[in-house]
Amino acid sequence: MRLGIDFGTTNSAISLSDGKTVHTFKLDTELPDLLPSLIYITKDFEEYAGTHARDIYLERNTNRQSRFMPKTVGEIELTVGGGSDVKIIKQLVIVMIDVLSPGRLLRSIKTVLRSKEYSGTSLFGRDYTVDQLIAILLQHMVTQVEAQTGRSVTQAVIGRPVKFSDDPAINVAAEATITAAAKRVGIVDVSFLPEPIAAAYAYHREFATRKMTFIFDFGGGTLDLTVAELGGDGEPRILATEGVLIGGDNFDRRLMQHLLPHFGRGATLSNGHPVPEHVWESLLDWQTTEEMKRTDTIKLIEDAARPGFSSDPDAFRALHALVMRNYYYSLLREVERAKIALSQQNETVIRFHETDIDIEEPLTRLQFEMMISTERSTIEKAIDAVVARAGINSADIEFVVATGGSAQIPVFRRMLRDKFADAAEVSQDAKMMTGVVQGLGIYAHDLDDLEERHLPAERSRLIAEVRTQEADFSPILEEQPTFGQAIVSIHNDGRFYGTPWQTGKLTVALEGGDRPVALRGVFTVASAKILLGTSLSRFILANVADIVNATQDRDKAMPLFRIRRDLGEEYTFVARWNRFGRSHWLLLTTRWGNVRTFKRAHFEKPLLDMGSWQLTLRGQADPPSDLIGVKADSTVLLVTESGRVTRIEVNQISTRGSMGIKLKQAESVYNIVADSVEKVAAIRRSGTAVALTVADTPFPAKPGVGRVLVRNGDICGVLPLGGDGMPHALTSTGRLIELSLLPLSFSSAEENVAALQPGERLLRCWMA
Repeated sequence: MRLGIDFGTTNSAISLSDGKTVHTFKLDTELPDLLPSLIYITKDFEEYAGTHARDIYLERNTNRQSRFMPKTVGEIELTVGGGSDVKIIKQLVIVMIDVLSPGRLLRSIKTVLRSKEYSGTSLFGRDYTVDQLIAILLQHMVTQVEAQTGRSVTQAVIGRPVKFSDDPAINVAAEATITAAAKRVGIVDVSFLPEPIAAAYAYHREFATRKMTFIFDFGGGTLDLTVAELGGDGEPRILATEGVLIGGDNFDRRLMQHLLPHFGRGATLSNGHPVPEHVWESLLDWQTTEEMKRTDTIKLIEDAARPGFSSDPDAFRALHALVMRNYYYSLLREVERAKIALSQQNETVIRFHETDIDIEEPLTRLQFEMMISTERSTIEKAIDAVVARAGINSADIEFVVATGGSAQIPVFRRMLRDKFADAAEVSQDAKMMTGVVQGLGIYAHDLDDLEERHLPAERSRLIAEVRTQEADFSPILEEQPTFGQAIVSIHNDGRFYGTPWQTGKLTVALEGGDRPVALRGVFTVASAKILLGTSLSRFILANVADIVNATQDRDKAMPLFRIRRDLGEEYTFVARWNRFGRSHWLLLTTRWGNVRTFKRAHFEKPLLDMGSWQLTLRGQADPPSDLIGVKADSTVLLVTESGRVTRIEVNQISTRGSMGIKLKQAESVYNIVADSVEKVAAIRRSGTAVALTVADTPFPAKPGVGRVLVRNGDICGVLPLGGDGMPHALTSTGRLIELSLLPLSFSSAEENVAALQPGERLLRCWMA
């Protein structure tokens, strides 16, 4: 049972699909199929989630006083001095504790995944990491589902925004944190799917005919935009996706800014100076407002509330009550209510009356729209950018899906109508708040289904692509090829290197003519794996993160397993395990042109025994050259380093091995699945390329016969044309560069596709 989990900034949800319908589970007492992403932890470390957490917090904390006292939580040793005059000084670690606090409420936990600095929090003397906090929400959800189904939850597809942050390292860390949280609650098999692609799955089956669709997924933390072809007999085709770091929480901040004059913004202190700006910045965020209680800021506010110490003591008394009597969350709920009300009516009033606080603030829809004008401009530009990147015009959009609470704000609905005037817009439908989780459930079912039966080629291709995006974040989703990427290289002496990638910069040290015998780009998050093969047909799965962490400089080369140098054993290929998706079959091509299929499951464990895995030719070992994922009915192109090409059908290949293409000497042989590829480019080390049409490459009349593609060939890779992804190559100087395949004219002439320096050559190329 593989579930779909939408871990959201404001609300979370969980679903299960049987292939026909999607069931969303009841997780909360108040909402039918959503769980507010709230956590309340008491000083006795009891944990509550959802509306229960909210209600307990409001009952126990609102209008109570706070009193902070120092508490010793440990001791550290400091070494000072040097030489013979070294002293050890012991120092107590003291924190300020609200001794009257019965518990702490945490909200919008997902947004802390954007922060490089935030690793967790301390509650009542106990440290909580971010994954522990997320696990509290996940545990509540899992417990509810297991109670309703009677089955354990161990597998899930979890939604994620297109990007958590503009910093690639933070994106990697965020996904790793969610994975760690899931494993804490027993979900050992975790996959990720970008949330707008999940929304595409939710609507895809409703369209009888193919429709160009724009998806506007706007939640509490982020906005995700997607252009996709949905409906009809085919599977969803994702053309472009964009992530914008704006959500409903940003609009709450704007409304809170509007209310700041009620709490002293604009007033001056008795010395004529304004209140420091950091006070108002702290007041705009839930977590930093809590921290204000522990600082000298409270002393400043208390002084300003005294008659004669500021120009508006009543406002500062209101500010003191807001912070110290724990009214902030109640006020924030009123702000959210007003924001939602303005989606239904043209004006409302923010009303908040508590001890020392009296707010009656009229608010019109026009005022609100003016407050968020900066965000509106950013969003409008992002819409234009993602449509342009999809290679279409706004007039080509036939359907608009607006999902998520913030997507219902009228100004954005008008923006969508204006941008896509000819499109029908999905608005107040049943999936307004649950489209993402329903799509996650459908995709989760497809993953299970793919393991159990042979699916049509297009669906298999799509799922493999999306699983690649889930692990590699391929540029099919965005034009940011630096997301958590690394380049992995194998050198002649068996050393294995993994280094972060930077386009156009030296990435792999190749001094002294130390040319790698196998070199492959690996674009990955921390959990991704690669499959290694040697000349003696031994194989092993390895974690790229382990390699990169262990080989940050050339003196720390990582031997993943001992190769038999006395037998002439060498590494011969590196395959990106995540690129295989859920393919049942893998096709191995050897350096002498043999081909053989294996079940994917055979490679799940280290295969160090040569035995039945050894391919031979005339009694000699036939080393592996390349490995790709295929289906039983796939068609594959083989292109040799010397410049010959042939086309074969997988169902004609013997499991014991068949002749793919006859060679006069051992050389590199490159594979590419031709099922959904019309044209490909063969890249030469000189930086030129030759394009060919798959249909023009005939099946050989006799096994192993191939035609000449280029003479005096020095092919270093074969790439699809017109597909998703960005072509890259590694050069002989260790640079990573982008290839320009668009000018290829499909004539027999070679055309330049790489900007090389004098004497520089290409070593390997791949589609990022």
